[in-house]
Amino acid sequence: FKLICGASNQDAPQVRDLALIYVLAGVDCIDCSADPAITAAVLEGISKALELDPYARRPLLMVSINDDQDPHFRKAAFDATRCPVDCPRPCEPSCPVAAISTKG
Repeated sequence: FKLICGASNQDAPQVRDLALIYVLAGVDCIDCSADPAITAAVLEGISKALELDPYARRPLLMVSINDDQDPHFRKAAFDATRCPVDCPRPCEPSCPVAAISTKG
């Protein structure tokens, strides 16, 4: 199985911890950001897991590159306090990356 941290995940401590846990669980591949700090964090998590369990398998490392076209790589932000109590989701049609949807 594959752990997808994604190209937009820039939380190095979280990615390191996820790599460690998933290696111990038997992950086959870890997909992460191509950012050198993030790939270093993944490699640190992998190394720590292999120290803890010498029988664990080293997973493949795959890096994802942001092409600025895919909305999955971009983050949406909005101020929910500006919404009325009976909010009709005004943020949805104005989201520049179509990341907010009633379809889930």
